[in-house]
Amino acid sequence: MMTNKINIADIIRNFDVNTNDNLDLWSTEHKDYVTVIEVTDKFIVCSYNDNIFNCNHYGENSSCECILFPNVTNLNWEFGREILYPRFTGAVIIDGDGDLIYVGKDCYYYFNYIFEDSAEMHTCRFHKLNYNNARFATEDERMEFFSQLAENNYVLQECGVPVHNKLNDKHNENINYDNPFNKTYFHKTFTDIDELVKFMNDHETDYSLVNSFTHCNEIIAIFKKIMIWT
Repeated sequence: MMTNKINIADIIRNFDVNTNDNLDLWSTEHKDYVTVIEVTDKFIVCSYNDNIFNCNHYGENSSCECILFPNVTNLNWEFGREILYPRFTGAVIIDGDGDLIYVGKDCYYYFNYIFEDSAEMHTCRFHKLNYNNARFATEDERMEFFSQLAENNYVLQECGVPVHNKLNDKHNENINYDNPFNKTYFHKTFTDIDELVKFMNDHETDYSLVNSFTHCNEIIAIFKKIMIWT
């Protein structure tokens, strides 16, 4: 049982415009997962076996007891955002710094505006995000992120990974997209960890690989592990 009340509505609000999946929370009252239908001004409206019931914004029932939790193994909302948000690939969230963050399959994606007229897509591991007061984006904020994708010449792959659209690239005409050490090519080519490991093993003596990925922590960490670096 929670000792401090946490406003669950602030964590899950706008889920309906961000997810293509049901938002299911564990109910200690039902001893099963229940489906969140909507978050209103006063209630979290849920469904279970075709029955509708309401909780207040703290997940409390009529007995003033919190019955809604992230999942069956986490009966606490202290890390509720960390548990829920990575689950919803394709969602857009606002992190604790106020930045637009896209939820990918294996990591978060965000734009880093290094130059005034263009931005580069960067990644962030799920556990590295600033979750302090993070939330699902509103519909307008979500559309803003996809506008940034178009403005900076990025497209989404079917698997949900944003990649640079080389066919209409006006700012990076000199990039060799056939170079497997190029970060954009990496995101296009490798869709799972096994493919990456095989590639790294095949090129284990090519130290230019590390230099090419100096800003991609996931790749460097895997490469170091393969090379048994300390």
